[in-house]
Amino acid sequence: MYRKLIIWILMIAVSVSMAGCGSTASKSETSKKDIALTFNDSMDAGSAQSGEGAAETLPASSSQAESNNVNEQSTDNIAGVNQKIIFTGQVNLETLDFEKTKTDLCQYISSAGGFIQSSTVQGSGIGYGGLKSAEYVFRIPKAGYNQAFIDLRKFGTVVLEQSNGEDVTERYFDTEARLKSLKIQQERLQELLKKADKMEDILKIEKELQTTLYEIENCTGTLKKWDSLVEYSTLNVNISEVEQIKPAQPKEKDGFFHRLAYSFKNSVAGIGVFLQASAVLLAAAVPVIVPLGLIGYLIFRLAKRKARGLKDNENKEK
Repeated sequence: MYRKLIIWILMIAVSVSMAGCGSTASKSETSKKDIALTFNDSMDAGSAQSGEGAAETLPASSSQAESNNVNEQSTDNIAGVNQKIIFTGQVNLETLDFEKTKTDLCQYISSAGGFIQSSTVQGSGIGYGGLKSAEYVFRIPKAGYNQAFIDLRKFGTVVLEQSNGEDVTERYFDTEARLKSLKIQQERLQELLKKADKMEDILKIEKELQTTLYEIENCTGTLKKWDSLVEYSTLNVNISEVEQIKPAQPKEKDGFFHRLAYSFKNSVAGIGVFLQASAVLLAAAVPVIVPLGLIGYLIFRLAKRKARGLKDNENKEK
């Protein structure tokens, strides 16, 4: 009897303890759920507050957003095909007929849609006996820049040919983006100036507006200059008049006989130049040599006659 009673008591105790553990576990799960809900609610509330804060700060940073948009547009332009490259070339020509080369060259530049930016001609004065030379700075459309190097070869012998390209794409679009940003700033300053009541505020806004306008003018001028240099390439051409066009000295790959013929012709030409120079020098010396020769001849005759007279006198005395 007692044994059965003890067994029942133990069974009841075990069941009560199991029920207690279950309730504790359920409470623990409930508390965990409550904590999770509380955390989520706080996060949602924080997100809502941060959204409201962002909405409040958005107007204050609108200029920065617009500036970012402008920068994105400028990056897109750089990535595109509209590159800004300034081409500058140099060509030196030698010619036997200076006047014809000069005239034909200027006509070619005009027909290609270009113009003369500057020119200098030397040796064309009255009574000037030297060889002539000219320096030109041409501006031609960029579409005909490369072709011009080929076409200039028909006006004379090319002794120098150079070309250089400067890529200003990034600087161009950065300046363009800055110009847009400055114009937005100008509009806002003008609006603030209309609303300003205090003289101190008006003076500050006007000073800032003046600085902005000055920067706008600088950016606009820079863009116009780059547009001109990009659309019309610069081509510097020097023309030199020469007495003869010397052939290029052959190289080893041209062959032995070709170099031998060149050396022989060069030597013959050198002898011809020497003889010509000697003849010119002799012709220049004739006006001086002839009178000196006559004077010397007269002195010689007088001296000879005097010597003969002295000899005759000595013979008579003997």
